[in-house]
Amino acid sequence: MYTVEELTQDKELMEALSRADTPEAVMNAFKTKGFDLSLEEAAQVLDLAENNDELSEDDLSAVSGGFGSVFVGICVLAIVVGFARGIRCKK
Repeated sequence: MYTVEELTQDKELMEALSRADTPEAVMNAFKTKGFDLSLEEAAQVLDLAENNDELSEDDLSAVSGGFGSVFVGICVLAIVVGFARGIRCKK
């Protein structure tokens, strides 16, 4: 498995994700690193990366309702996509 740092330092992945504007493109970009995302998961990653202001009530319920590890994984991949697009955390 990769760390977030390793993923964000992969120039080819970052380039592919910076251009990824569909769930299919996100899915294919991560597939090159061995991630087996479904189309639905890729859509969630893209949605979180594009709308990264805050988590919704549904998002929080998913974490507390037993889907935590999948949701956390999707959030981490969304951070990588956001990084590829130049989105940085506010200090």
